[in-house]
Amino acid sequence: MKIWVLGSRHRNADNCIDWTEDFPYFSNCDLLIINTCSLDRKYYNNNEPKFINDAKKSLFDMLMINNKNIIVILGGTVNWLPVYPIINIGKFANIKEYDVIGEFKQYLENVKKTNYNIEQFYSNYFFKVAQLSSTETYPFARNIAKYNLLRNNIIKNQGNHIIGASLIHRFLGEKSTLNRSEYYTLYDSGQISFLPPPSEISPEEGIDILLSDILGIETKEIPPEWTNTIILPNLEETESKIYEVMEEIEEKRSEIKRLEEKRLNLIKYRKLLWTKGNPLEKIVEDAFKLLGFNEFRKERSNDLEDGIFDFQTTSEYEHGVLEVKGSDTRTSLAHLTQCNKWVEDYLLEGKRIKGIFVPNQYRLKEYPESQEDREHFEPNEHEYARSREICIIPAYELFNAVIEKMKNNPEVTRENIEEKILSINGLCRLVE
Repeated sequence: MKIWVLGSRHRNADNCIDWTEDFPYFSNCDLLIINTCSLDRKYYNNNEPKFINDAKKSLFDMLMINNKNIIVILGGTVNWLPVYPIINIGKFANIKEYDVIGEFKQYLENVKKTNYNIEQFYSNYFFKVAQLSSTETYPFARNIAKYNLLRNNIIKNQGNHIIGASLIHRFLGEKSTLNRSEYYTLYDSGQISFLPPPSEISPEEGIDILLSDILGIETKEIPPEWTNTIILPNLEETESKIYEVMEEIEEKRSEIKRLEEKRLNLIKYRKLLWTKGNPLEKIVEDAFKLLGFNEFRKERSNDLEDGIFDFQTTSEYEHGVLEVKGSDTRTSLAHLTQCNKWVEDYLLEGKRIKGIFVPNQYRLKEYPESQEDREHFEPNEHEYARSREICIIPAYELFNAVIEKMKNNPEVTRENIEEKILSINGLCRLVE
């Protein structure tokens, strides 16, 4: 059995995940224990999409496997779970009774009171996602009519309110008879258990007890609190060193994050060599801005030209307008005529415009071996570009210009690039 813990560190677990780490795919373990007591509310608020979009779906997948188990230690934010209790906070109430399986018994001996009760269990998300799931994954999905919550391990306080329980979702299909509908079992989900936080020990110590019981390991006796006041040689210095190292680790994590962002900002320009559609249009825009065309923009709706900028070095043309096209094979004359169509649209407004066609031909062929294919145009296409004063800049040429800009090549300036675009009708090389 693979046991993971989310939210605290335990030596008897196979994997322990901090809240600040990227979440793994939870279905890779058999039992997941979630320590919500350690979830910082501010961190959750600042990173809510990580929980709602990532963890929630991953935990749904885990619960849809009926031999998987999740144990949630209550005490922190839980509304990001695919199934969660709606909690009312109140006065502290003593525990009244519980009827639980073996591994929870010793844990609950350390729960004497809680200050909440569970109003209900919210399962709408879990039910709806199950209904809409792929029938390739869950063949019964589209036959789900409703579900029942099977409850066990019920834990109550002195007011007879539920403060913990284990849940299994039983999905039901509908079978119609002559005068009524009958329901039959389609599938039982995995189990999720909600346990009250310990009141006599820390949540981490409580999880250690759970792990010991589940794994059949003898539980170590917990030292009394007064032992923390006993002074030992070098203890304070050692603890201080631990904090220093932890701070260094945090600084390194920040440095890694900064470097990773820089790395991603560099490698994104490789998209100029292999993408098409919106990703290609976006990276062409980023490339022009890196080359100094900071006002590069979309001026009209998305179904018209793919970008426009203002010429700064000439009064002959007011704007350059772009048609960007990625293709697995060749682009065609139709794409050049489309580029010319945007030019004519602006001419009707009395504006003198230079058309720029940015093709990414044979985008999946290895570069630079495919350069000849990427820049090949038929004679009639060359003639059309010359006669309509269209500058053709293959996407790989933009890529080469970006590389030279990163190398601080003094020849790669906006002024020089504008000069080439203005002077060339047909195939243009930005970097000689």
